[in-house]
Amino acid sequence: MFRKKILIFTILLSPYASGCAFFNTFYHARKSYNNAVDIIDHNKEKNQPQLSSADVPVDRFSVELKTISPDANQFLDVAIEKANKVVVLYPKSGWAEDATLLLGKAHYLRAYTNDLYDAKNRLEVFMARYPESKKLEEAKLWYGKTLWKLNLIDEAEEQFRQVSEFAEKSNLKAESLIFLGDIAVNDEDYIAACKYYAAASDMAKVKGVRKSALYKAFYAYFHTGNFKLAAGYLNVLTRMDLEVSEKFDVFFMMARTLKMAGQYDEAIRVLNGFIGNLRYKNYFVKAEFEIADALRLAGKNSEAVEQFNYVIDTYKNPNFTGDSYYFLGIINDKPIVSQTESFVSDAELARKYYYLVKTKYTNSPFFSKASERFDYLAKMDMLKGSIRWDETLLHVIDRRIQDSAFVMDSYFLAEDTASLADLDMNVGSEPVKTKASVDSKNEVLNVLLSNTELDEKIQQVQVELLDVGQTTNPDTLAGKRSIAFDALASDHILLADYFYFNLSEYDSADFYYQYVIDHFKESSMLEFALYGHARIQHKKNNPNYLSLYEFAYNKFPNGKLADIGRKVLSLEENVTDSIQVYFKQAEDQFLRKQNYTEALQSYTKIALSGSTVHKLQALYAMGILYEKHLNNSFEAFRTFNTLIFAGPNSDFAKKAKPKVDAYAKENKITQDSLAFWVNSDFFKITIPKVKPDTMNSKADAVTAIQKDSLIDSTLSRIPGENLLRDEEVMPADTVRANKNKKNRNIKSPIKSDEAIREKENDNIIEE
Repeated sequence: MFRKKILIFTILLSPYASGCAFFNTFYHARKSYNNAVDIIDHNKEKNQPQLSSADVPVDRFSVELKTISPDANQFLDVAIEKANKVVVLYPKSGWAEDATLLLGKAHYLRAYTNDLYDAKNRLEVFMARYPESKKLEEAKLWYGKTLWKLNLIDEAEEQFRQVSEFAEKSNLKAESLIFLGDIAVNDEDYIAACKYYAAASDMAKVKGVRKSALYKAFYAYFHTGNFKLAAGYLNVLTRMDLEVSEKFDVFFMMARTLKMAGQYDEAIRVLNGFIGNLRYKNYFVKAEFEIADALRLAGKNSEAVEQFNYVIDTYKNPNFTGDSYYFLGIINDKPIVSQTESFVSDAELARKYYYLVKTKYTNSPFFSKASERFDYLAKMDMLKGSIRWDETLLHVIDRRIQDSAFVMDSYFLAEDTASLADLDMNVGSEPVKTKASVDSKNEVLNVLLSNTELDEKIQQVQVELLDVGQTTNPDTLAGKRSIAFDALASDHILLADYFYFNLSEYDSADFYYQYVIDHFKESSMLEFALYGHARIQHKKNNPNYLSLYEFAYNKFPNGKLADIGRKVLSLEENVTDSIQVYFKQAEDQFLRKQNYTEALQSYTKIALSGSTVHKLQALYAMGILYEKHLNNSFEAFRTFNTLIFAGPNSDFAKKAKPKVDAYAKENKITQDSLAFWVNSDFFKITIPKVKPDTMNSKADAVTAIQKDSLIDSTLSRIPGENLLRDEEVMPADTVRANKNKKNRNIKSPIKSDEAIREKENDNIIEE
């Protein structure tokens, strides 16, 4: 009887025991989750982003943290394990709904590999399984946050909008509005972000959410330039219960806002309020640095320099030392004009400050800007230094030509000592490592700048100057003057190209192109200047730009940039149609029919044409025909030699050179007299009135070359090479056709279809 009673009692109690089991499981899951959240909230201030001297972060008071502590993750592991048991073992219990939502939130917070996808899955299950749940809007908010982290922005925005419109709880609405503001900031739509953040700050009741909304409203208004409203939101934030670090950052941002609004004295007053208060001793260096920058922007450059050096020497903080050096460079490089103070900048000192940031303080947020500015100054030193030294060389040569008794040393001492001294400040030994001590004066003094490119240029010119000093032959001096004249013109073209292609400073570029046009009319660099000037006028939509291209093309119809002229002026098709017919005909006669005489005639027509399309290839094919099939070694030599003079840097010239050298050696023809053997029917040059065997000097060969020929410059650097590589041009008729189109793209490849086909056919004709 007693056993029957025990059995009945056990049967009646079993449902309650089962319910207690899954309740206890969920209870432990929820407790572990809450413990994790408590740890996250406790460590939230420690994990907030630090304010730097370079920016205003958007997430200073963010409710979302990028990293979670290991302790919190351990609790989340337990929460996920327990909640998962409730969902799997007791799917029909009353706690399954809460457990499913908790799983989504815990996976989101833990954020291990694939956790966000697990969170997305659990939250989707919750919304599908419990569409009438009172916690549906909360689930949508967490679902939107998960989509946001997965970079599914459009889907996330839709969820946040639904919550902001339909949620009953104000904090859910406030959080969704904050995220909508974040999306707007991500799109750089700060005006929309202002509205979202402002609405969230009015609606939020939870302390952390309200802090975040107020700060982000400040951030958005700051970026729209509305500093008054930005300061207003910071004022509201100062009246909240803030920790020491939070309070300093709020007032620090207040000072920065006043600084940006031009209220420098007020900004300094706010910052001085913290200095001396030991509660904020860890933040003194930030305040002192910001004071220095306020002085800089106020135009008080002497005081700013003193304050930046004080920051460097007093606090010895590498982060603010690098930042201070950058702004010291700015002050000495491009000082702000002040009506109340006289400050003398020091360009060499500016370069040294930039160099220190570039080489030693690479973690500075101003590292990239300092590096760019240093490289720019070094490049300008090299380009302008090259001009000065080539000017010196040209002047010395002119003096030697005018007066053979001129002594070079007296020229340097009497006329150019000051200008050369200006260049010497950039010349020195290789940079040495700075001392470890952060003493601003010693650290800067230890920097020795060197410009390797300029050093090499100086050495090259100095060698040439010594040679000029020992030269008395007038013809030789004339030849040296021609080379120096071209080199100086090339220096100006390189400077113009740098302004155009690297800096997009078109007016400065055009100034130097025009300078070459006006002062170097006899230089081979004139072609690059004419095309550069035309290109800039094209860029500026000058209606007369086509006439400039036409003038350049007519001046240099066979020049290095002639292809550009033909392309812009739509001349390519007119010239190439018949040439292409002859070329195909020649290939067919040569390769398929092996009718070498007729092939020679077709190639000759191509070589005699005014077009450069296929010309070099035709000359090479003619040489092969003479050499291999027509048994005429002299005409082969003469044709190959003409090819080398017509296109010395071409692949065909490289193939022809050994053949010419072998024939010349066998027949005792000197290299200096090769210009005599050029076939003027295909390539015209001016030959001195002397016999071939008397042409024994290089100067004679140089004189024999016509200035407007296709021969490449012997300069080590190629000015205008960007024009050859990156020219953005269109045929005139195309430009006219697109005149009224919006957002037109005027980029077009330089090479025509014919030129491309020519490249493809380069290897057709082989020996």
